[in-house]
Amino acid sequence: WIMSLGNWRFIFATQSAFAICICFAFLFNFHESLPVEHRQRLRLAQYSRNYIRLLSNRVFLIHSMIYALIFASMFSFISVSPLILMQRMGADRPTFTGFFVFIATGTVLGSFFSARASRKSGSAQQVIMGGLLCMLAASLLGAVLQFAGWHTPIAILPFVFLTLLGFGYAGPSVTVEALEPIPELAGAGSGALRTIFMGAGSGTSALLAYYCARHYDRSEVATTLTMSVTTLIALSLYLSLLRSTARIQEREQRSLP
Repeated sequence: WIMSLGNWRFIFATQSAFAICICFAFLFNFHESLPVEHRQRLRLAQYSRNYIRLLSNRVFLIHSMIYALIFASMFSFISVSPLILMQRMGADRPTFTGFFVFIATGTVLGSFFSARASRKSGSAQQVIMGGLLCMLAASLLGAVLQFAGWHTPIAILPFVFLTLLGFGYAGPSVTVEALEPIPELAGAGSGALRTIFMGAGSGTSALLAYYCARHYDRSEVATTLTMSVTTLIALSLYLSLLRSTARIQEREQRSLP
């Protein structure tokens, strides 16, 4: 809808307008909720110690890396989608907008189902595994079809939708598990987590865009393969974390009298 009102620069003007509205809403409607005795002054040494604690916490760091990888998987397609859908597959602007709304709905639905599943099962591990497996299966199937030469929207969009569904499903629980060991640093942890996954997403997208610009005819294959590989690494990291956690718990149980 925004693109129908002007050229691509209009997107940034709209973002600026939203940012101004958010700033006013924040200034006039939000107040500091932290008790005075728990507030910290803006001291570089204190913040440095906080971030050192964060980045030396194994559980936080691994979950942050998992989130960064699945975000990179999702963002890989988003960043290259104009090239694939408009230039390669010939979609016009309104059709591209419809395609984009379709795949973005996957993240929204995934988050909705994630909340319900978390309340029902109470197990973050089950939710994370379900989301990661959904992402991996969908991205791999999409990659297989692109390797087979099926370069059409119907052969890629449903699998991207399911990949984003898995991301929305797993993402909230990954965030909660990352911050669980350091609740007193939840604010700094949230900021560090966002920095890590935004850096991973933008870096992966930049490399993918660089490759696709030079290998135009391989864009679909490169994108779906990137989605599959990043998700596979994330799943491997999570399984490794679960195994090591189980070994630690087993040793602790053996040491009990």
